[in-house]
Amino acid sequence: MGNRRVAHRFPLELPVQIRVTAAGSSERVPGKTRDISRTGLYFFSAQRLHAGSDVEVVLTLPPKILPRGEAQVRCRCRVVRVEASANGKPASGAAATIDDYDFLSSPR
Repeated sequence: MGNRRVAHRFPLELPVQIRVTAAGSSERVPGKTRDISRTGLYFFSAQRLHAGSDVEVVLTLPPKILPRGEAQVRCRCRVVRVEASANGKPASGAAATIDDYDFLSSPR
């Protein structure tokens, strides 16, 4: 089976806040990215996710990526794959496509 990715992935571990939007929940749970591309991301979360879930992921891009310094980005995503943790930890990994995003005010 060939590689289905349409964009290059960059290995980048960043803290994120994740919220399942389909459930109407306002609770955000922490997580961490493994890699990011212009069309998607892979992240780890202690929250139980399912393929097909709509999630909102808020992350801060570091200054090394953006010429004007760090910026917070809110991504609206759809989970396409979930992988259970292999080492017994409660966190699971999720691959998600980015449907839309907004730059938020820079963190202080």
